[in-house]
Amino acid sequence: MAKIINILIAINDMDAELRLYENPYYQNLGFEMDEKKIQKLKKVREREIKKLPQDIREEYERLSQRYGKGVAPLVEGTCLNCFSVLPTAMISENKKREILKCPNCSIFLYKV
Repeated sequence: MAKIINILIAINDMDAELRLYENPYYQNLGFEMDEKKIQKLKKVREREIKKLPQDIREEYERLSQRYGKGVAPLVEGTCLNCFSVLPTAMISENKKREILKCPNCSIFLYKV
């Protein structure tokens, strides 16, 4: 389902930006932290994550804690989280499945 993967990608991007803002090293470099932007990102993230089915939401949160992201690109059959090459049959079968997950690291994948 394209809508779910698009929501996952957006949440993943918001999480990355929030981690950047919360990183003390980044703050010590002299970048100004826009508290309004941070609060808006958190609010939008909460709204978007509620659009996901509960099982996918929980899995995304678990993966995000483990890897620092919950979704990764699939490029030429390779998961760009763990760099495993997925079986060709799995990729071609995916046309019938809703969401593709890496069989090695279990991260959600999207084709680039």
